Amino acid sequence: MNQVSDSFAEERDNNGFIINSYFIPEEIVTYILSFVDPAPLVFHCRLVCKRWKQLIEEQHVWKHKMKKIERTSFSKLSQADRIQLNLPWYLYFVIFYYDPFEKNLLRNNCGQKRFKYWSVLSGFEEESSIENVPAGADALPESSDFENNTCCFVSSYNLCKKSQLISLSEIGITELVMNKIQPEIIVSEWFAGRYDCGCKYKLTASLLNDRHEILYQKEEERQINQWEGRDWKKVTIIFKNYGPGVRHILFDHEGKDTKFWAGHYGSKMSGGMVTITLPTTSIKSLTT
Repeated sequence: MNQVSDSFAEERDNNGFIINSYFIPEEIVTYILSFVDPAPLVFHCRLVCKRWKQLIEEQHVWKHKMKKIERTSFSKLSQADRIQLNLPWYLYFVIFYYDPFEKNLLRNNCGQKRFKYWSVLSGFEEESSIENVPAGADALPESSDFENNTCCFVSSYNLCKKSQLISLSEIGITELVMNKIQPEIIVSEWFAGRYDCGCKYKLTASLLNDRHEILYQKEEERQINQWEGRDWKKVTIIFKNYGPGVRHILFDHEGKDTKFWAGHYGSKMSGGMVTITLPTTSIKSLTT
């Protein structure tokens, strides 16, 4: 009786490796599963049997997928660094399916599409403006932040304030990732003034919960005196270890001139960036 029970238990545990009465070694099943697209791999294959679930959740399948993938943020890592990664399976899924890390999440960051994707909070669009080439200031520095654009936003004598909301669920960064992994969030932007007029500039980055309430907020404020402008400077805000509950990122910038001159003599902004870094450190405790 015990032998029959043991045999039945062994067959039940290995049923994911038996096809047409032939036993397929675990290594081959793992290799075959690595060719399955991320969504069916997680939502279908993971439910086939206990052993397949273990293969997928114990990283074996994802390790094979990393050897073949060239389009995700993993491609920036060497093969040796990829193999050393020890991430929970759900983070591998997010990377392979959505690939939201190491890329700019802020849209229309230089005003190349005028005010599309932005909410104008103060100052009419007529008071804020777009300059195809910065007027009274240096050309934009050579940086990938500008995404090959040459234009910038420019403010006027009234306070000009705009914001853009990034919903993390829309780009595939799940609650589980934000609550447990808490990847580093980097917010930055370039600003400048004119050579002949002083100005004020402010960047505010906020982390919001699912009710759009502010959990964490940081600001960087600058003032440029008259005759001291024209060169571009970059400000950066970094969030680390911010705790659970973050569901949205709010990017908010504002500017004005200090002379109240008619026209667009206020601060210029361009190359805004919101980036969530790829968690490449070992996370051995996060396996569920």
